[in-house]
Parts: sequence; C-alpha cells; structure tokens
Amino acid sequence: MADGIVNEWIAPAFAALAAIAASVTASVNYLQARRMRATLRAQLSLDLEKAFFRDTTMIKNRKAVAEAVKTSSNNDPAMREVVAFLDTVGMLVRLKLINDGLAFHNFGRFAVFYQACCESYIARKREHATEAWNDLDYLIERMNRYMARKQHAKPTKGTRLYIQMLDDESSLQSA
Repeated sequence: MADGIVNEWIAPAFAALAAIAASVTASVNYLQARRMRATLRAQLSLDLEKAFFRDTTMIKNRKAVAEAVKTSSNNDPAMREVVAFLDTVGMLVRLKLINDGLAFHNFGRFAVFYQACCESYIARKREHATEAWNDLDYLIERMNRYMARKQHAKPTKGTRLYIQMLDDESSLQSA
C-alpha cells in the first residue's frame, strides 16, 4: 500500500521539478539572448560610427557635400553616398536594431544636417522614385522628436549650428 502512495506522488513531483527546470532554463536563455542582442546593437553602432567618421571615402564625401553646399553647386555622387549611408542608419533604427539614443549620439545632428544640405538633391531624385530614402525620412523624424524631447538644438538651415557644422564638415581632413 505504501508503495502505491509513493508512486502516486513521485511522478507528479518529478513533473513539477522538470517544469521548474524548464522554466529556469527558458528564463536564462531569454536573458542571454537579450544580452547578446544588446552587445550586437552596440557593436553595430560602433561599426557604423567608424564607417561614418573614420572611413576615408566617407570623410571625402562628407567634405565634398559641405563644399558643394557652401558654393551652391551640386555634387550628386557624394550626396548620394552620404544620403544612402544615413538611409541605412534609418532602416536600422526602423527595424529596432539601433535605438534612438544610440542613433542620436552617433548620427542625430548629422542626419538632420545632411538632409538639409542635400534637400534639393533628394527632391530631384524623388521626382523619379517617390519612395527614395524613406528610411532617411524615418530617421529624421525620430531624431527631431529625440532632439525636441531632450531639448537639443537642431542644425536647420541658417542656424548658427548649421553654419558651424558646414564649416567643420568642409574642413575635414581624411587620414
């Protein structure tokens, strides 16, 4: 009789222990996945920062755009490269691979600045492809909201910040 009672509670007890172990394992896996995702976001952000601020070709393109704006000329190839890069950043923000804080820290003012610098180029290209650079628009919207919430100055045309950034970007030196 005692063996029957023991067998009746042993199986449910082991089932309960197995369920607890599975729950703990799932929780640990979830936390590890979150930690890994945060690490990948940080690495992605650092890689993008390196590409934008240290890549010789990107530095030349950024400088060429600023010089073109200062002389009221066009430099479509440089503008295309800078806008395409920032559009990619916008896509990564939209897909939540980079959060607004990281995007702002690395590219926020530059995205708003270069969108203002390249607005006529963007408008010309959108005459033929209306959905061109939608992720850039998304990035600009997010950065404008972020700057308003944090009370940061925006580098819009004619502002002191815009003029300072234009001077800084046109005097860039590639390594």
